[in-house]
Formats: sequence, C-alpha cells, structure tokens
Amino acid sequence: MKTTINSKECHLPHENFLKLSKLGILNLGINNSNAMDISNNSNLKPTRTTASAAFLFWSWIGLGILGISIYLSFTYQWWCFIIGIFLWQLLWKANKKSNSQNLLDAAIIDESFYTKILNLNGWIYQCDENNIPHIKQNSIEAISFAKQFSSSDLEKISISDCLHFFSASGFEVIKSSTPIEIGYYDSVITYDDLDIRIVAKNILARKILEGDVVTSGYELMALN
Repeated sequence: MKTTINSKECHLPHENFLKLSKLGILNLGINNSNAMDISNNSNLKPTRTTASAAFLFWSWIGLGILGISIYLSFTYQWWCFIIGIFLWQLLWKANKKSNSQNLLDAAIIDESFYTKILNLNGWIYQCDENNIPHIKQNSIEAISFAKQFSSSDLEKISISDCLHFFSASGFEVIKSSTPIEIGYYDSVITYDDLDIRIVAKNILARKILEGDVVTSGYELMALN
C-alpha cells in the first residue's frame, strides 16, 4: 500500500535520499502551496537552477494576460475579461504544478537547497508502506541513535532512549512480560528491559551503522 512520510517525522540526509530514490524505494514530494512560498522567498529558493525564476516569470505572464483582458473589456468587448480569467486560471494551475516539479528536480542536484527545506520539514516522502523501516533507518534520527548506542555501555542505555530508537527506525515497541514476539505494523516488538537494550545496541545499531536495513521485526528476531 502506498503511503507518505513527511520530513518532520523522518529527516533523510541528502546522500541517503539520493540512494533510496535511485533504488526506487521512495519518491520526493512537496506541497504546492509550500513550493510557491519557497519560490517567492529569496532565502529559500534554489540557487543552482532557474526553477524559481521560471515560476515568477510565468506568474507575471498570467497577471499580464488578466490585466490585458480587463483593459479589453472596457475598450473592445465586455466579455474579454471572462476569457482572461479562464486563461489565467489555466496558466496558474500549470505553473504551480511545474514549479513543484522544478523544485523537486532542484533538490536532487542542490544539496544545500534540499537541506534548507528539510530543516523546515517541507519535504514529503512517497513510498510503499513496507519500505518505511528502510527509509527511517536511513534517517538522521536513527543514525544518531545508532552512533550513541554503539559507543555507550549497555547499563547506561535508558529504556526511554531504546523506545525512541526503535520508533525512529520504523518499529513499534510495547513493554511486555510475555515471550519475545517481534513484528512490524501488524504486530509489535515486545521485550523486557534487558532484552530491548541488547537488541538496540548489539543488533539494530550495528546493522544501521553497517549500512544494512532490518525490514521487519521478524528479521530482527532472527538476528537475536
């Protein structure tokens, strides 16, 4: 099933975004309204492409068409402004859509631009639901946790940090005294306090830092 993740809940560094995009695991998206705000902001718009300049150019062309049609409605035929409004709306819709696509193209080649919008939580990652762990385990949050856990002594790792680490890596965790049962989405990871520390430090953190991905809880269980 197709779904979306916004960059507020998953910060992908540019390098990892490109890697996952080339593998066909995700597509980058952006809200049309946000794209317009970006193109109108000189501090945010991309500098390595003319994406924003094209948006502004066609915006002025649209306003020019509308203005001329209003003028003609007074000097030629009254209904000219109706045609002008119709043409302006068509051009405006096409311009918004192409502006968004131009910004997405710019994000591929302009790391600085991609990172600026990432820090504003402006990107949307479109993916298959089954690929969510793959994406989240490449995120800044998951990598940061993995580095922290790998360099920490087991007894100094808190349960709270473990829960955040698993969540950032695409898993749901529930504290339970029942036998270990691991899953993803349709089931959950259930551990006692010691087990969850061991798995977080010795398995999940290690796999992430090695560049591997644990795509399901059942796979994680097999590594335990």
